[in-house]
Amino acid sequence: MKPYIEDLKKLKHKLINESDFSIIANYFFDIVEQHPIIKNAKIVKNKILIQAVMAVGESYFNGKVIASQPRILHVNNTNFYHGAVMLNDCLSVFCYFEDLKKGMLSIHDGNKDKVIHVRITGTVIGKNKTYVDPYDKTTPTVH
Repeated sequence: MKPYIEDLKKLKHKLINESDFSIIANYFFDIVEQHPIIKNAKIVKNKILIQAVMAVGESYFNGKVIASQPRILHVNNTNFYHGAVMLNDCLSVFCYFEDLKKGMLSIHDGNKDKVIHVRITGTVIGKNKTYVDPYDKTTPTVH
């Protein structure tokens, strides 16, 4: 088993149970830093994830968002995606577990010198189709 698989399981657990999103974000960045998961990932297109990220950006920036340089990686033999995109020139990083239908987006807003973390939740709406609802109200989302 790849050494990062166990860490992804822990990340998944934190994503479900942790209310302090900075803990989740720090753990995610620790995994990326400690393990060469990029070597075990391939660049993919995932329109649903980008749309969810943009919807969160529109909410945060109170209007239209310009998304540029999107990059999504899918880690081989897992249900885990992570990536980055510039939203209105702010670096935004996300992770998402397809099997869990949950993820997190961090927007690094240099103009306001802050980072916000937002939980992303997906809902199955048809046979094998997922709608990712960035406005899910079942749990607090912005920290």
